[in-house]
Amino acid sequence: MITGFSVFRPGIGLLNVAPGETVELIQGDTLRITASYTYKAQWPTSVRFIGYIGSYNSRKAWSEVIVNLDAAAEEQSGDVTIDIVTSGSTSPGTWGVGIMIRDTTVFDEIPNCVVVEQKGGIIGDISSMIGMVMMVMIMGMMMPMMSEDM
Repeated sequence: MITGFSVFRPGIGLLNVAPGETVELIQGDTLRITASYTYKAQWPTSVRFIGYIGSYNSRKAWSEVIVNLDAAAEEQSGDVTIDIVTSGSTSPGTWGVGIMIRDTTVFDEIPNCVVVEQKGGIIGDISSMIGMVMMVMIMGMMMPMMSEDM
């Protein structure tokens, strides 16, 4: 089911992760899990996918997505994307990543593939503000030039 990962890091952007590579997260990053599935359904229905960091019984961070499925007599396939936001309450350590269908025993888990590191105090705060600080500095240099009489 799980087909790939990517990481969104504030102040930097989207980082792709190669298949089989360990995912390194810093508290505050968002882990994007992509997964594929197949289904058959007699009637249109919806399914709740839960993506998580941790294990099936002990989730450290998780998110849920509802996917609407059309009726299909033949087997159909689809893809789902789940974004899991980590925070200061996400315990640092090495964890697995999984995806499950709510209210069923259907799940896929990759053990020990994510390393969550603690956010680096003031350095982490400064790096996420660099874009805003640069804009303020540029405006500060441009405003005196615009207000002078020519």
